[in-house]
Amino acid sequence: MTSLHELSPFVHLCGEFRMLPGFRRQPWFTPSHHLIHVFRGSAFYRVGERTHRLVPGDLLLIPPGAWTQSWNPLAEVMRYHSVHFDFQYHGDYETLPITLQDGPDRIHPAPATVPALRLPTKINVADQEWVSPLFGRIIRETAEKQAGYELATKAALLELLVFLQRGSATEPSGKGPSVEAIQRAVRFLEANYARPLALNDIAGAVHLSPIYFGRLFRTATGLTPMAYLRGLRMDRAKRLLREEELTVAQVADAVGFADPYHFSRVFRQQEGMAPTRYRELARRQDGTAFPTAEAWRGGYDSFAGVGFYSIPPADGVG
Repeated sequence: MTSLHELSPFVHLCGEFRMLPGFRRQPWFTPSHHLIHVFRGSAFYRVGERTHRLVPGDLLLIPPGAWTQSWNPLAEVMRYHSVHFDFQYHGDYETLPITLQDGPDRIHPAPATVPALRLPTKINVADQEWVSPLFGRIIRETAEKQAGYELATKAALLELLVFLQRGSATEPSGKGPSVEAIQRAVRFLEANYARPLALNDIAGAVHLSPIYFGRLFRTATGLTPMAYLRGLRMDRAKRLLREEELTVAQVADAVGFADPYHFSRVFRQQEGMAPTRYRELARRQDGTAFPTAEAWRGGYDSFAGVGFYSIPPADGVG
């Protein structure tokens, strides 16, 4: 068990990026904690089996080793700050990038601490005007590397983590009729996603009118009930494709699609590839490789922006 006095968080990669309309990034893993702060636009991130719609002011904390995917189906560019960090310095960062195949020991989860470190997965800080400049300071210090930048980035990140730790202690308890109705609806969907379901079925399960329930559910989750159901089915389908020896038709039936062709169309729209292609990639690598230093240099895929390493990699990129 580690004392909070012993934590010394280390920023090793950060930057400011734009996620362009129509962009979809295939699933990937990151070896470190990844903190995203949205300051303009909106997009979606799926972390594990949970989908988040990010809007201005949102902070999203992605744990190391999590299966992550992002996409922007909207017309507006999403602009955001990105910070990769570990809670303690582990050394050898100059040899980045790494892959899951040659560096699984480089994934360092948050240590168990006394008192407990409780950081929210997602929180909106739109009313905290100091947050965006704080991210800007981290990025600027990391990019310019003036004397003492190591301490400056650490101090700025600590300020942010203190805010998150204190904020998590004052979050609502998650009680009340509306919250409980959404929780019951989610449990109903998780238990019945393989059945044919309509909005009336889901609303009826929690004894609410479809219109009121749909509005309540979207406010709580950022998704319509049917979009949430579709995401749940796709998550289960991906697990079956990765882990089971089933045909595409069998997977479709197992997650509530009577027509395998319809399932394949929805899967391609949702994931950006056919089910068979997804299975091939997932089984070949058990996940996709981490971004390379070269990719970060100029903004990978359809991202626009530049990432900066706090310790330049051995190849000199950063």
